[in-house]
Amino acid sequence: MHLKITHKTIYNYDDTIQDLTQYIKLYPSKHKNIKIINWNLKVKDSTISNESIEPNGDKVIICHSNNLIKKSEIIINGEVKTKNNLKQEILTGYKEKINPIVYLRTTNITSITPKIKTFTNNAICKINKKDKLSLAHTISDNISKQLSYTKNFSKEDTTSTQTLFSKKGVCKDYAHLLISCAIYLNIPARYICGYLYSPDEKDEATHAWVELYFDNLGWVGFDPSNNCFVNDKYVRVCSGFDSYDAAPIKGVAIGNSSEKLDVNINIRSMSSQQ
Repeated sequence: MHLKITHKTIYNYDDTIQDLTQYIKLYPSKHKNIKIINWNLKVKDSTISNESIEPNGDKVIICHSNNLIKKSEIIINGEVKTKNNLKQEILTGYKEKINPIVYLRTTNITSITPKIKTFTNNAICKINKKDKLSLAHTISDNISKQLSYTKNFSKEDTTSTQTLFSKKGVCKDYAHLLISCAIYLNIPARYICGYLYSPDEKDEATHAWVELYFDNLGWVGFDPSNNCFVNDKYVRVCSGFDSYDAAPIKGVAIGNSSEKLDVNINIRSMSSQQ
């Protein structure tokens, strides 16, 4: 698919911010199933002090701003082409330095509790195939069927166990739960942040899904909130152990002003217009 993406993030402040440092990971991941035609990221009234590639392959820039009056703006205009082919859910040609076994680590959000173990065991107990890929697919399917997609319900730090109790959440909550279940089964799992093109506009433009590692395949993308594998409608941006670790924007501000976040994202398919 040929996708055009515009993404504007605005932080509005009541009072002047004396100093602001932002850590930004908002660049498409480079791999064999995507061609980045152009990608322009601007941070208004800010100086880029450092640009680097992290060990997990994420591109990151560090921006510094002084004496911001009203707001900080991060603006993206980009175009990419994604490939629709067999096994597109497998991340191929992606350069990183981290051993997959590192992603057997859990966090406070993805910790493995008795509730997680019971849910996982009940999900896989009746299936005949016991290979890890089949187990992962079964768990993802169960998560999709048992949770109800509910906006404005969960919090930033809602754990996967809390999501199991409430059976409600958004894409990040589905992703956290799949990560917990996978790690319980000794399958390396990581949280992915990116864009999802949804022509019916029922899904969020910014999206979260999961990559699971299998020895014979590599990293495979699962989207439990849509009950599918990753395909050409997905644009991978960055990864981490959970939503906090994979956050595409982090910042440290000096000042006493309150902050209000405003995000506007538009994703268009240029393929349908050609």
